[in-house]
Amino acid sequence: MAWRAGLCAGRQYRARVLVVLLGLAAGVLASEVTLRLAGRSFRPHLRNRVYLAEPDPLLGWRNRRNFAGPYGGDEFLTRVTLNSEGRRDPPARPDRIQGWTAPGARNPVSHAARDTRGGLRVAVLGDSQAFGDGVEDDETFAALLDGPHVVVRNHAVPGYGTDQEMLLFERDVRASAPDVVIVAVYLGNDLRDNADSGTWQYPKPHFVRDASDGLRLTGSPALRPPLVTPMIELFRALMRHSALLNTLAARAAEPDVPARRDRVWWESSGQPLAEIWAATPDATSRASLELTALLLRALVKQIADAGARPLVVLIPELGAVEIARDPSWQRDLARRAIDWRRPQRQIIAALCGAKDHGPSARAATRLCDSPLDSRTDGATCEPSALTTPRQRDGATLARQPGPDIEASATAPPWRCKSARGLIVIDALPGLARGERPYYPGWKHLTAEGHRILAGLLADELGVDETAHDHSAR
Repeated sequence: MAWRAGLCAGRQYRARVLVVLLGLAAGVLASEVTLRLAGRSFRPHLRNRVYLAEPDPLLGWRNRRNFAGPYGGDEFLTRVTLNSEGRRDPPARPDRIQGWTAPGARNPVSHAARDTRGGLRVAVLGDSQAFGDGVEDDETFAALLDGPHVVVRNHAVPGYGTDQEMLLFERDVRASAPDVVIVAVYLGNDLRDNADSGTWQYPKPHFVRDASDGLRLTGSPALRPPLVTPMIELFRALMRHSALLNTLAARAAEPDVPARRDRVWWESSGQPLAEIWAATPDATSRASLELTALLLRALVKQIADAGARPLVVLIPELGAVEIARDPSWQRDLARRAIDWRRPQRQIIAALCGAKDHGPSARAATRLCDSPLDSRTDGATCEPSALTTPRQRDGATLARQPGPDIEASATAPPWRCKSARGLIVIDALPGLARGERPYYPGWKHLTAEGHRILAGLLADELGVDETAHDHSAR
């Protein structure tokens, strides 16, 4: 009769497991109901990156198509709208030209040089900074640039690196024949993203350097285990509707974030003295920066070969912005041989051939190596027109004289002019003058930060974004 005893024991075990599972389900349901009755609003948390993503075999992931809904965290709650192609394009406006059907002039310099029947066609590549984590659809710098004579398509995808942007440009952007392609490079996680292969949820393709400094694509197609995608889809659905799960995600957020992360906060937390800023960067940090520079050179060449003008904008980390506001902190870091502007310096040198990026080179027009290949094609680097002060939204975005500007990180942006029209903008000076250009916790650009970027880009594109009636959106 031992088999009967074993059968009974097995039934009892399964019954206990079922009771436990039912109890857990009842507890979860009761918690969900209690939170909703208590008035806990649904807040899709930022850390749920899959909330806005769907799998893509070439790119790893892409923006969900035909999505509209809330997106936020402890510091903000915004609404995100994605169109049928997954882009967060600027909202429709009555005075906006529709589509990219009419041919626009290549490499435009001013409105007079354009075919205004079609306007200027601008494509934006980037990660969550360009996508606009933290701002509304009409507050991104892409939306602010969009206007009567400018059509902007925002191809930015949260979590993307330069490697994915290269693949995205070749597959989806090149065929649309933009006049200008803005490449927004975030000098924070972009460096790390370019060197990794994604996560178990979303693996990604990436490039590795070969012996001759060429690039070889690996991890493509980006495949995941068969059961992973359904699990992610279930998790995404629950996160879209569960007050309990979003409350738990919010509880896991960083507590007590100061309104502004000043020098005391950064130094007490061991940041932002990142490895890449050290006197001798570690091998991993150095390799990721060098890889990023190679990827940007390749992407710029792709854009120029497609007949468009490449415009690279370098978006600094929040820590660099705080350092730029404190000359005494800069002097302390200099004494310790901390080069907190190393990413800007090396990327600009790789793209423009400039050996310096700072006050000592301000007055000179420098001969640059070609940003596109190993030959010299007459490229020059010089301070941007933004060395002339301009006022926008109450903030001075251009260079102002003064010891805190002349001797610090707020040297003017640089534009690199070549036969193929490359322009590189360092956004650090403008952002450092803003009152609150970043969210201190999420460390993404605020609406003010996007306005500053739009001003820098508008000057280089020859458009006046302040003339656009954004209230009509």
